[in-house]
Amino acid sequence: MPSVTQIINTISQPRGGFVPKSLFEETKFEDFNVLKEIKSDNNSLASIQGLAVDYLTRYMLTKDKTSAFHISFLGAVKLDETFGSNNEVKKYLTLLENINGLDDKSIFYACQIVGYDVAFRSDLKTYRNVNEIKPSKEMVSNIRIMVYRGLYFLEKYGPVIADEMTFEGGYTELVNSGDGDYLTKNMIIDFKVTQKSFSNKWSLQLLMYYILGIHSIHLEYKNVNKLCIFNPLENVSYIVNVSDISDKTKYLVSNKVIGYKMEFPEVYTKWESVNGTDNCVLQEFLNERVKSTYFDITKYDDGIHYISVNEYWSSLRQIDFEYRNKLRPIFRFTNRVIMIKKGTYKMFFSESYKGKISLLNGGQLKSVPFPIEYYYENIE
Repeated sequence: MPSVTQIINTISQPRGGFVPKSLFEETKFEDFNVLKEIKSDNNSLASIQGLAVDYLTRYMLTKDKTSAFHISFLGAVKLDETFGSNNEVKKYLTLLENINGLDDKSIFYACQIVGYDVAFRSDLKTYRNVNEIKPSKEMVSNIRIMVYRGLYFLEKYGPVIADEMTFEGGYTELVNSGDGDYLTKNMIIDFKVTQKSFSNKWSLQLLMYYILGIHSIHLEYKNVNKLCIFNPLENVSYIVNVSDISDKTKYLVSNKVIGYKMEFPEVYTKWESVNGTDNCVLQEFLNERVKSTYFDITKYDDGIHYISVNEYWSSLRQIDFEYRNKLRPIFRFTNRVIMIKKGTYKMFFSESYKGKISLLNGGQLKSVPFPIEYYYENIE
């Protein structure tokens, strides 16, 4: 079953989100540091930068680098177990030994060591040798600035009483994992290192953490009355009072998103009264997002064909191992899928409810400049 972050990507939220930006108080901080522009075509650098900021902040806060980089260690272990060696764990330990603060050398090696995360969190074929990760001086400088921003923010709103919080006792058969960044005596804080200003996925994630915490074995969540997103790249925080989130929203997220069986159906003020997992919600999720539809592409002649979203996703699971264990996205903007087949070549397009055509790349949409017929004629 999925984690908190995985399930957020598979559900449809109301307009503006369950917890819209308008509920949050936005605060811009000024440290008079200007982040340097990084020119690169490597999209993975953004992820590496974000992880390095996250783990270095945790390390500087706790002084425990083994704990701060433990996901990277699990990635190295997974690689060695897969290939029957201990080379990557040895390399990991060497990199960890060279991380001793926020000097250039430590940040450089932090960027390399977090490259192991993808081996643990994703498919091994997406992993690339961590020695190939070579952050520029500008990137190293930016990471240092952002870590200091994070430490200042946590000092201002802290003290931090827990990091990498988990929610044992609160998980369901639908959502069985997930962990937050930081907990103070009254606030859950999640770091987002991105140029995006705000996302309703972030706010839903925070609310899910809060609800899971309330039902967990950890009593400290009972004191939480604020939820916070902090973005060290933009040096901006977004804070919402839990009391400003409606009981109806808490109820719907508890039931429809997390999957709790509610003791008082449709009584929104009783949103905390739950009893295990709602099997109807669980089964609906399994039918919509997990189970495959039988699809035999060999039965289709060369041509342009209309197929369902489920048939498209099932074909991806047959074609590419990467998709076999992935949850099916919601395809919010796709009315139907157009499949082109010509000999051994295949292409898939999304047709929106308004008739707009886009190339399908997994669950992502890519704009196309030509009509479908052009691609069929020139697919080779």
